[in-house]
Amino acid sequence: MKFLKTIGRIILKASFLTLVVSLLAINFTGAEFFDAETALGNQLVTTTLDLGLRSDTADFLPEAILPGETATRSAFSANDGQLPFVYSQETTNLGGNNDLCQALNITVYYKWYDLGGTLHTVWKYSGPLVGFNYNLGGTDPDLINPNSHDYFSNGIYASNEHWFEYKVNLPLNQDPNLGNSTCSFDLLYKAWQIGGSYGTGFYDSEILSNTVNTGSWAKVMGMKFNDENGNAFKDLGETGLEGWKIYGALETERFNVSADCSPVTSQILTQDETYLIRANGTFSAGDLISADAKYSAKAPSTVWTDEVQSYESYGPELLDLQIDGSSPDWGEYNVSHEYWLTVVGANAPLNFNIYDIYCPNNAGSLEVTIFKVEVEDITDVDGNYELDITGIGGEIYVAEEQQAGWIQTLPSQGYYLFTTPTIYENKDFGNKEVEPQPGPTNIVINEVYYDVAGDRGTEDKNEWIELYNLSDSAIPLKNWYLIDKANNIRIIHENTSIPAHGFALLSHDNSTWVLHWPSVPAATTKVNLGQHRAWLNNDGGDWLKLMNPQNQEVDFVAWENGFPGWDKTANDGQSIARHPLGFDTDSPTDWEVLNTPNPGTNPHSHIVVSINQEDNHLLVGFSNATGFDNLKYAVNYTHVFEANPITELIQGEASKPVDEPQLILAPMFFGTCSSEGLVCTPHLEIQDVLINLIYKNGSEIIGQEQINYVWQ
Repeated sequence: MKFLKTIGRIILKASFLTLVVSLLAINFTGAEFFDAETALGNQLVTTTLDLGLRSDTADFLPEAILPGETATRSAFSANDGQLPFVYSQETTNLGGNNDLCQALNITVYYKWYDLGGTLHTVWKYSGPLVGFNYNLGGTDPDLINPNSHDYFSNGIYASNEHWFEYKVNLPLNQDPNLGNSTCSFDLLYKAWQIGGSYGTGFYDSEILSNTVNTGSWAKVMGMKFNDENGNAFKDLGETGLEGWKIYGALETERFNVSADCSPVTSQILTQDETYLIRANGTFSAGDLISADAKYSAKAPSTVWTDEVQSYESYGPELLDLQIDGSSPDWGEYNVSHEYWLTVVGANAPLNFNIYDIYCPNNAGSLEVTIFKVEVEDITDVDGNYELDITGIGGEIYVAEEQQAGWIQTLPSQGYYLFTTPTIYENKDFGNKEVEPQPGPTNIVINEVYYDVAGDRGTEDKNEWIELYNLSDSAIPLKNWYLIDKANNIRIIHENTSIPAHGFALLSHDNSTWVLHWPSVPAATTKVNLGQHRAWLNNDGGDWLKLMNPQNQEVDFVAWENGFPGWDKTANDGQSIARHPLGFDTDSPTDWEVLNTPNPGTNPHSHIVVSINQEDNHLLVGFSNATGFDNLKYAVNYTHVFEANPITELIQGEASKPVDEPQLILAPMFFGTCSSEGLVCTPHLEIQDVLINLIYKNGSEIIGQEQINYVWQ
C-alpha cells in the first residue's frame, strides 16, 4: 500500500511492454529507466526495480512540541518490484521557519524482529535535521532489500518491508519566538540496482512529506476567581469567574495630565485595535479637596465620592479625568487611586483633561498610560485563561477588563508585568463583588425651628428639625443621631427612611404636627424622638451636628453665635433654613431666616443654585434645572477704591436645552482688567453682592430669584 506521492512515474526510454521484453535479452548496465515517485498513488508498477514507501501515521506525533521534547514517526520502505536494490535517505525541500529547522535534530533507528521474535533496534543516525543523509554510498547491508539477514515478518511490517523510526527533537534553551512555528521537510529515499549507483541502470525514488510543529513556551496562565472575603487569596470554595477578558498589552505612551485643566493629546490609536488606559494618582483642587480620575474627598472627611462634596450641583463630572470632552466610567472606587479603561481605536488621538469650573487653584497631575492589546483571552467556565505571548517583544502588561459592581483585589498593583518570554503559571486575578452604590448618602440639616411662637404651647415640645435627602435613593435613618452644644444626644431610633429628595421632621412627639401644622405633606417622614425637655437653646445660641451610623459628622449648623461666625438669629416664631433647598457649602451664608417656617416642604424655586468662591472669582452653578432654556443674570456689588465705594455690575446670558438638569456659568472675575485682558487687578473690600436671576423658557419668564452673597 502506498500514499503521499506527488510526482507521477516517468518512463524515459521505452514503453512498459518494451521494457519487459528487453529485460529478457540484455544486461542491466546501460539501461536508463527512472522511476521518480512519491508515496501516494504508485499505480504504474514495473516488474523490475520499484521502491515503495508508507507510514502508519499521517505525520509526526505529537502535533506540537516544546524545548526538550521529541516528535516521532515511523516509515516502511518496500521492495515492490522484482529486482533487489540498495537505497539511501536524506532530507530535502525544507520550508517553514528556517530557524526552527536549523534548531531541530533527528535520530534514525532501523528496527526488525529475528526468527525468535526478538526486536532489534539499530541506531543509524543522530545529528541536525538540516543536511541529514545516510548510506549515500550504499555500504550499509541493512539498507538492501531483500534483506541480507533472516527477517521475521509480522503485523507491523511485511516480509518485503523495512521499518524505520524517526525522532525529531527540539533541544532545550531555545528562543521562545520559535514557538507556534512549523518546519516542513521531505524524507527522500533513493534506490538503485545492486552493483550500480543512483542515476544509472534501474533506479527509483520516493518522498515522504513531513511537518514538525512547536507549541508555545511563552505563556501566561491563571485564574479569575470570586474573592468573596476580599483577602487577595483564593480560598477553598471560592469559584472561578467565567466570561472575563484578560489582556496582554504593550505600553505605547505615558504622560501626565495637569490639574490646571490643560489638555493633553495622545498618539493616534489605530482603527479597531483595542487599547487599555490606566489613570492613577491624585491632585489637589483647593478648598481642602483631593481628587483622582473619578472620585473626590473634602477634608476633614475621608469618604471619597463621585460627586465633589459641597459642589454637588455641578454634577458628578466635576474634577473627573475626561477623554474627548466627556467623563468615562472609571469603575468602582479604588483606594490605590488607580483605574483602568478599555477603548477601541478610531485612527485618531485621544484628548485628556481634568474638568473643573475653576482651574487656577488646582495643583498636581494624574499619570496616564496607554497600552496596545496584543493578545487576549476570555476566562472559561472555571475562570481559567491562557495568553500566548510568543513573539511579543518588550515589557508585557497583563491586565483584566474592569466590570461594574466588582473591585479588583489581586494583583495588588492591578496588573502583572513580564519582561522575558517563558511559561508563567498561577497569575491569578481576584475580584470582590461590591454592593451597588446609589451615590453619596448626602443628608443635610435643612431647617431648624428653635424659637417657638408664644401661641404654640410648650417650647421644647414644639421645636423641630428638618432633614433633607439630596441623593437619588432613600436613606435609612436608623442609628443616625444628633448632638447639640450641651452634648444632649438625640438618637434617631426609628426604623424608617427619608425618601430620595425628601424630608424628615424630628420632634419630641407627633402632637407637634397634629396641633400646629396639619398641612405638613403626607409624604414627609416624621420621627418622634420621645423626649420632653429643653434641647435647642435660643438666647446664647446653640449648634447641631448630624452624625451617620459610622460616627462621622455629616452636617453642621449653628445660630446666634453658638459657634464663632454663625450669627443667624431667628425671632419668636421664625426659623432658619437653607436657601436654596439643600444648598451646602459649610458656611453661615448657606442659611437665611424665614418669617414663616416651612416644615416638610420648601416653597422656593425647585432650581438649586450653588455659589462658590475661588480666589477673586464667583462660581455659579445650577442643578435640578429643568424647565428653562435661557438664563439672564446680573451681579451687583461694591468695592472700595482709594477710600471710595465703587458700584460694579457683571451681567450676561446663558442657554441650555430645556430638559438639561445642569448649567454652569463661566467664572466671574471681581476685578479690573486691561483692554486685552493681559493684566488684571482684583477688587478689594467687596461687599453687598446681589445676584439677580431671570429664568426663561423661550420668550416667557418662568421665574426670578434674588440671592444675597457674603464675599469671603
